[in-house]
Amino acid sequence: MRSKQNNRCTIIIGFLVGMLINLRTTNVIIIPFVLAFQAINDDVPWWHRFRSWAWTLAGLGPWVLAWLGFNHLRFGSYWITGYEASPPWHNPLTGLFGQLFSPGKSIFLYAPLTIAGALFFIRRLARFQGATRLEKKEFLVACFFLSNLILYSSWWAWGGGWAWGPRFLVPFMPLMLLPLAEYVAIAKPTRALYASIAGLTAAGVVVQFPVTIVGIHQLLQFLGLIDRAAFGTQAVYGTTSEEMIFSTFIPEFSPIFMQIKLLAAMILNPEHASIDFSHWTGDQGPYRVPGFSGRVVEFDVLQPDLWFWTTGQDPNSWLFFAGALALAVTGAAILASVFRPESGKVQSSPWARTPAS
Repeated sequence: MRSKQNNRCTIIIGFLVGMLINLRTTNVIIIPFVLAFQAINDDVPWWHRFRSWAWTLAGLGPWVLAWLGFNHLRFGSYWITGYEASPPWHNPLTGLFGQLFSPGKSIFLYAPLTIAGALFFIRRLARFQGATRLEKKEFLVACFFLSNLILYSSWWAWGGGWAWGPRFLVPFMPLMLLPLAEYVAIAKPTRALYASIAGLTAAGVVVQFPVTIVGIHQLLQFLGLIDRAAFGTQAVYGTTSEEMIFSTFIPEFSPIFMQIKLLAAMILNPEHASIDFSHWTGDQGPYRVPGFSGRVVEFDVLQPDLWFWTTGQDPNSWLFFAGALALAVTGAAILASVFRPESGKVQSSPWARTPAS
């Protein structure tokens, strides 16, 4: 019975990994870490590990077919992903600093609760002495996060382009919170820790709230124009690799600071919300932008741009919808199989109270 349950779990692991790969092709890097995670399980014989790999790859199968089909529909080839013509990779040091510590793209600014996760991870490392080291599984999780951080830091648009914060790190925020979650679950947190968690969570709400009210794209476009004027790049419009210098590394131009100012301006003047850049981009400013008076008007209503809302407009859109529906049904069937009670066995709730002895 336990073997069947383990098989179901490994299938759903493969299914979820395949889903991640379809969300972003670079997530293929997770496969060796998942297989290694299963291989370091000391509680089962070695041949059981090969069986776990087989079930994981079986769960991965439907999503591999979906990935190949999507490539063929969009690019005319099963093996073209769209990244082949991208600019070359860069030294990751700039991206590492930018995604972790820059005033415009730091993950710790856009998701302040990750600060607590990082501090508890450092605390965990500092407590090890001599031959003591991280557990194998913890070491694998840390290596997985660092490998992705270095991968995206080497990308030409490591900041994620015109996006709110370091969007490439968003899927890994739960991993950054694992050290904090483990401590809260095992130890007895103090009131000061609970207050700190509440404060960091509230700070995250304050950071995220303005962008849900007022769109960010026009503001980022204007900051990109300042970049072009300041650094003498080839054209006013173009790729974003050189357009995010000011908004990433200069605190005064941080999108967080700018967006809060823009929200305040919108509250004071809802019909004409704007930020005055004249001291930077006006006729007497150090960075004169042709065609701009120095003020950016921003009242961008966010519109959904999801492919499954446009079914019927694109001749192939119904294929994407049908494929997504089929994958959703498959995933629901796998989940139902995993959580189905074993025959002849009463399934007890993990939240049920244990009778007092």
